[in-house]
Amino acid sequence: MIEKQKQKVKHWSLKSYPRLSWFPGEVFKDIVGSAYYIAPEVLRRRYRPEADIWSLGVMLYILLSGVPPFWAESENGVFKAILRGRVDFSSKPWPSISPQAKDLVKKMLNSEPCHVYWGIWWMKSPLQYQ
Repeated sequence: MIEKQKQKVKHWSLKSYPRLSWFPGEVFKDIVGSAYYIAPEVLRRRYRPEADIWSLGVMLYILLSGVPPFWAESENGVFKAILRGRVDFSSKPWPSISPQAKDLVKKMLNSEPCHVYWGIWWMKSPLQYQ
C-alpha cells in the first residue's frame, strides 16, 4: 500500500512540474501558485526560487492569526492586495502574539525580494528566536 502511495506522489510530481531543477541565479517569469500564497515578484514575472519564503510567511501568518494576510472578493483583488503589501499586525490576535513571531512574519512578507532572501540566511542559521 505504501509503495503505491509513493508511486502516486512521484507520478503527480513529475507530471505537475515540467522541470524540477534550475540554474543558480536563474530568473523565472511564469505566474504559478495559489492566489493567497503567491509572492509579489511572481506577479511581476521576475522571481527566483527564494520567492517561496513569501509563501511560507503567508502560511505562518495564517497559522498564527487564523486568517490570510491578503484578502479580497476576487482573485484579481487578492493580487492587488499582495502588490500593495500592507499587512495588518494590529487586529486581534496580533497584539497578543510574541514580538519575535511578528518580526519573523514581517521579514518573510517583505515585498522587496532582496530582503526576502534574508529567509535563506535565517533557515541556514541557528534559530535566533528563543
